This record gives sequence, structure tokens and C-alpha cells, in this order.
Amino acid sequence: MNEFTEEKIDNITCDSFNFQDSLADIDITEAIVSLVDRSIAINRHLMPIRYDRESQVLLLVTYDTENILQKNIILDQLQKSKPGKINDIKILMVEYDEFSPVFERFFGVSSGDTSNDGNADFVQGKTSAAQDLFDRIKSEARQMGASDIHITPYRVGAVVQFRIHGKLYKPNIDIDEAMKSSLANVIKTWCHLNTEVKKVPLDGSKNEGDADYRISTYPTVVGEKITIRIFDQGNKLSRLDNLHMHPDDLETIKLMLMAPSGMILCTGPTGSGKTTIQYAALAEKGSKDNIILSIEDPVEQKIDGVSQSQVTILPDNEAMSNTMIKALRATLRQDPNIILVGEIRDYDTADVSIQASQTGHLVFSTLHTKSAIAAVDRVANMGISRYQFLSEIVGIIGQRLLARSCPHCREEIVSEYNKLLPKKYLEQLPGGITMKSKGCSKCGNTGIVGRLPILEIIRFNDELRDLFSEQVGWVKSKELLKKHNFTTLWERGFDLVKQGEVSLEELCGELAVSED
Repeated sequence: MNEFTEEKIDNITCDSFNFQDSLADIDITEAIVSLVDRSIAINRHLMPIRYDRESQVLLLVTYDTENILQKNIILDQLQKSKPGKINDIKILMVEYDEFSPVFERFFGVSSGDTSNDGNADFVQGKTSAAQDLFDRIKSEARQMGASDIHITPYRVGAVVQFRIHGKLYKPNIDIDEAMKSSLANVIKTWCHLNTEVKKVPLDGSKNEGDADYRISTYPTVVGEKITIRIFDQGNKLSRLDNLHMHPDDLETIKLMLMAPSGMILCTGPTGSGKTTIQYAALAEKGSKDNIILSIEDPVEQKIDGVSQSQVTILPDNEAMSNTMIKALRATLRQDPNIILVGEIRDYDTADVSIQASQTGHLVFSTLHTKSAIAAVDRVANMGISRYQFLSEIVGIIGQRLLARSCPHCREEIVSEYNKLLPKKYLEQLPGGITMKSKGCSKCGNTGIVGRLPILEIIRFNDELRDLFSEQVGWVKSKELLKKHNFTTLWERGFDLVKQGEVSLEELCGELAVSED
């Protein structure tokens, strides 16, 4: 092997450094090996061999070409696991046969060669190529801040996508046909799902380290699609003050939470933040001062101080099933102050929820509607009388989440979406100029740094209850609500566009353009 000194490490590249002797002849110390967490080394097939203390540059070898492409991600992982120790890394390629004995000497396992047939058997009785791939997918998803992992089967192979701040991104991970079914089996085994069941949707969950995972399988004609939702335990029960909502909306919600009983509904499509705002409201009320029970399908996050019940339907054993109605009726015998009903989907759930609010409980729940205004009609269409519902409703919150533009790479543009804007809105944009982020190193070249909520809130009083007691129509409803300081989702979102916080493209992609 070429002579190597620590002073030369900054000049080393994959092209300029060539191995002449065996990797096994290098004097590798335990101190150098300790600079790479065991899980990162095993999952990514990385072997540290040299470290320059002055420049804090670490030299690693690998047989896996994907590590060269993912160098920046690996560097970030190592810096987070060993803060203040690593400034940069160099990664060199070696043959698998040369890599494996040295790696096994230090880490106790042999590294699976994923370039082979890719089946789920343990390589040399130790590790699995499919298991290695899954660990890698999880690691990169956590590293990139993904909320969901999507593994979508194709006729040949499968595609991995991460949902980050509501947008889909494809990591540089390929799944060939031989690996596709093996990976599915590894994931299902990991969360205790039956690997023999492939034609029926399955749901599972898993706690691992500092994260909770919710897993859903969906049978297709070319294999199982798998979605994994990631819940960071460190982010549980965010306070309302930390959700970055408009100050007026925050104040209105806090006033609604002062109600001793009644119903508060959150509305919006899947992924609009309904559960987050409900959990934040529970945190605002406090479990020390209140007995809080929830019935959820499924339980998305486990919360200390909240007695959460998972809806479970057993087709062959109805008596042992924990249905929404059965669980909801049981909560009333538990003397709760607050009840969280995951979602109102039918007449029975709506009816019992309203009964709970009538008997002195504060009830939180959600509806899948496009707006807060539409919620009243939706409940009425389930067969609940408007009078019964309106007599108990405290407030309805409509919500969306908009991708926040990166402040480091925003630039002025004249958007093509200006053509969609009515004159009253276009006049609020001097020169038709809005802001859009093009992507930079600070935002991972996505142009996005988190998401911002926009809300529309109806806080009911007697006058509004009279208004909604009859079906007055969409336009008339908005006209009358505006007399009560009602602000629409579009208006909240357009304010963020004017501030440069959100692009016009993002707003128009999420909401239909308002005509008034």
C-alpha cells in the first residue's frame, strides 16, 4: 500500500490514492474506529482508517459506490454523532474481499455485499442485504428530516421516496427486482406483520430509538407498496405558541379552549396538520389538571398523561373488537374532562360525540372537509340535526400547511401564476413581483425550510349559530362571517406570499384562487 501520512490527508482523493498492499496491513487504532458510530459503519459499509487531528479530516474506505454519491449526507451524520470531532471526510473505494476481513475484525460482523443477488438471507450468517438496505433507508430518511418513507413497487424493482415538508424527494437508492420482495419481508418482520399476507392491506407500528414508526402496506398487482410514517419523540406535544400560526388565530384558539364543555373541530385534508394542532391543544389544557382520553384510528403518537385507545376491528370476533362507538361510549364511564375523537366519519360517531359534549365534556375531533364553513353541512349530511350540532359547537378550525421558502436563497420573480389572480390581489403585488427560493446548501437545494400553518377559524356565538341553522350558501356564509372578523385560508396564505415567506406557486398549488 502507498505510504500514507496524516499531513497528506487533505490532498487525498479517490483518484489520487491507490492501494498497492493489503488493507489489512494498515495500522488502524481503536481511537480512529471510535470516530464512526457502529450503526453508521455497519449500515453504510464504512471503515475508518486514518484521522488528522489538526484538520479533523477522517479517511474512510468502502466497497459500496453509493457512499461516494452520499458523501455529504454521511459527513452530516458523522458530525452529528461526534460533534466537534470531524470537519471533513475522504472516502476511498476498495474491493469487497479486501474490505470484509478488516471490517469484521473491528465491528464483529461481516459486511453484506449488496451487489450480489440481493436476497434476504444473511450474508455469511451475519447480516442481510435487505436488512442493510432498510437500515440505510431509515437512516437517510431521519437524516433528511422526512416525515414519510414511500416504497412503491414497479413492474421491475421499486422506487424509494421521502416526503419532506410535504414534498416528495427521491434519494439515490435503487431497489432491483430481486431485492423488492426481500425488503418488504424485512420491513414487515421488523414491525411484527405477517409476511405470508401479501394480498390484504396491513397496519403496524414500531418504536425504535428516539422515533415511533407507523407502517402501512398496500397490495398492488406488482407487489406491496409500503408507507412508513416517522414520528420524532422529541417533537411530541408541541405547544400552540410554537406552531408559527398567525397571532390572531392563536388568540382565538386559546379563547375557545377556555370553554368548559362543547366541541372543537379541526378540518382539512390528510396531512394538513389537524392532529398536530389537536395534540398542541391538549398540551395547552394540561394532563395534570384534566383527565384526557382519546379514541384514535390509528394512534399516531403516544403521549404521556393521555389515555389513548386504539380502534381495533376483528372481523371474526365482533365482541372483542374495539370499535369507535364502543370505545367512545366507554370513555363516558371514565369521568374524563376532555375526550379526543380521532375522526368523525359517520352518524353514530357524530351522535355520541355530541352527546359527550352535552354532558359536560370538552370534545376534540376532526373532519375531512375543504374548509371550516363546509363542516356544518358535512355533519348535517351525516343525519345530525343542525340545531343539535350548533348547540354544542365551540369552534371550527380549517387548516393547511404551506412550504416555507428558504430565506437564504429567495429571489424576486414575476410568477406565471399571476395570471390566476383577480385584480384586487394582483394590485397588492407591486410590479407583480413575488419571492421564490431557488435552492441552496442551507436548504439541501430544496428551496424549503419547514412548513407554516394557515388557519381559518369560526368561533361560534349565538348570532353565528342562527346563521348556520339554515343552509344559506357558500358566498352568503363568507359575507356574514367577515362581519365577525373571519379570515379565509386564502387570505392568510396570500399574506405569507406578500411577506415572501411562501411562494405564489405553493399557495396556488394548495388552494383554489379566491375570487373575492
